[in-house]
Amino acid sequence: MFSRFNCFGKAIGLSIVIGIKIWLWSLLFIIPGIIAWYRHSMAFYVMAEHPEIGVIDAIEESKRLMAGNKASLFILSLSFIGWRLLCILTCGVGFVFLIPYTNAATAAFYLRVSGGGADEILEALPPTLP
Repeated sequence: MFSRFNCFGKAIGLSIVIGIKIWLWSLLFIIPGIIAWYRHSMAFYVMAEHPEIGVIDAIEESKRLMAGNKASLFILSLSFIGWRLLCILTCGVGFVFLIPYTNAATAAFYLRVSGGGADEILEALPPTLP
């Protein structure tokens, strides 16, 4: 459970740098801020996969991965609007199920754009019992 705790400081730094960049882009107008959020959205996945890289390198890799893929992630985000509205109708209880589902979908999106595949995930899992 604590296998990635050694890069906790870098994750906090990454969160701060991305927050500042998105805030600065949002000062221009709302749309550039949204585009900046999508541009930097894969940085945490990059850092989780490669903990040895720095904060700026993770951001640059996220920019590279999202070049030409921002619209796809936007459409993926739009596909969850109905579920979010349904969760609001349940007084937020549905978010217990929706948040892990959307995070898994975003992780699958990262695997698709980064060239990773299900084979890598299956190899990392512990062997099953007979």
